Amino acid sequence: MAFGFTTNSNNIFNGGTFVAEAGTYNVKIVKAVATHANSTGNEMLQLDYEVIDGKYAGGQVRYDNQVWNEATEESYNNSVRRFNTLAWAVGVQDGLQIPNMQVFAQSLLNKILAIEVKWSDQPNSKGYYNLQVTRHLPKLDGESQPNGVKRPDSNQGPTGSRNNQNGFGSSYTDNYSQPGNQAGNDQGAGIDFNNPPF
Repeated sequence: MAFGFTTNSNNIFNGGTFVAEAGTYNVKIVKAVATHANSTGNEMLQLDYEVIDGKYAGGQVRYDNQVWNEATEESYNNSVRRFNTLAWAVGVQDGLQIPNMQVFAQSLLNKILAIEVKWSDQPNSKGYYNLQVTRHLPKLDGESQPNGVKRPDSNQGPTGSRNNQNGFGSSYTDNYSQPGNQAGNDQGAGIDFNNPPF
């Protein structure tokens, strides 16, 4: 198939909304997958959330991994408490038997709750700090509550402020993101980007 398309403003990448502050957010569970932890093989629930209100509505918080651990009585009791907290936050009534992780994952999809998030204490392998879920709560009565703590850069701890780096290691003020300077204005197959055909 050769290149060619019809323009359609309803079929675009819009850059998305990014959650740029720690805080407490009303969210919908948009991904719930029963899997296993790579390091231990323990059963694990992987959750992704989408903020449903406030200035970060549409932004996602990803990779909330809830691991079921039965290695000791204490770890088992903590696992039961952790999963009960999640069930309580989405409104599950007491006394419901959850037969396995897969059923629990399927039942959580599209449920609404609130999550409290903070920035990770250490950067990941790529040098970025990520939001980590620290609590699951019932949906807030009001809107989500960002707390003003922004992502730190790799040279600061979690309370610092993030520089304006994008995901490609260059700043937002580089050539490609400045208005009137698309691709340096000198690239393209015979198209004058200062006077495009549209």
